[in-house]
Amino acid sequence: MDEMFLLLFTFLTKTIFFTNTTIFEINYVYRGALTQIISNETRLMNEGDFCIISPFTQHSVLAAKDSLVLSIQLRKTTFDAIFGSFLAKTDLLAIFFKNTLYETNQSNYLYFHTDNNDNIKMLIQNIVREANTDDNYSSTCCNGYVQILFSTLLRKYGKSALYYGFNEQDSIDTDFTFILEYITQHYRTVTLDELSEFSHYSKPYLSSLFKKNMNQTFVNVLRNIKMRHALDFLANTEKTIEEIGIEVGYNSTDHFSRSFKQYNHCSPSEFRKKVREQQGRLSLR
Repeated sequence: MDEMFLLLFTFLTKTIFFTNTTIFEINYVYRGALTQIISNETRLMNEGDFCIISPFTQHSVLAAKDSLVLSIQLRKTTFDAIFGSFLAKTDLLAIFFKNTLYETNQSNYLYFHTDNNDNIKMLIQNIVREANTDDNYSSTCCNGYVQILFSTLLRKYGKSALYYGFNEQDSIDTDFTFILEYITQHYRTVTLDELSEFSHYSKPYLSSLFKKNMNQTFVNVLRNIKMRHALDFLANTEKTIEEIGIEVGYNSTDHFSRSFKQYNHCSPSEFRKKVREQQGRLSLR
């Protein structure tokens, strides 16, 4: 199993964990209880409860004694690959993805109470088993089980889920979802002219769709996507700054560095150093 593709951790004893990373975190209470503090809001999670936490959300985790909490951690690129199809929906998860993938950095989480559903627990067991299997099929199987898990959560518990940061105005027009999907898949090179040709919409109309659905311009949305990927590569790979710039669609390292600093208020190397220092402190806990 490629560790850069899916990371799996267990909290077996009483512990506390603070994070502010580029990783999507999915915490599931398999046994016992867990207290989470997210954006100064405290929530007790009991056996069978789920919490999906977006990147850059500062939070702490406190597991009760003898509890078993599974934390599935997905890199953003993995998250995009697995859940891009959900953007075609207009449900709660699609709104969550829109806010975490295309908006500026903000705290977001989804909370599901599953009543310790046996089917959910079986899916988790399958994910754990595949994550610990070393063959050519484990990553594909993990992707499939995680997609089924999210679909099941929405089908059974979507109406009762709690979404921190939800706004009724965050809903997405159906005719805009396929545009977001296209941008997600072609963010390195896509232009407004190309998007106009693909969608058969005029550029002024496309601009109005971005304003209506995202309250942003096409340029800002595209930059946010590129920066999200850049943050992920800096935090979780050993690629050079030049390689990352090319990977996310910039023609020069200088252009990439200027855009990155404007977006994150620090240089790519400063961000990587900060993340490495944070990871080092966490490994000593």
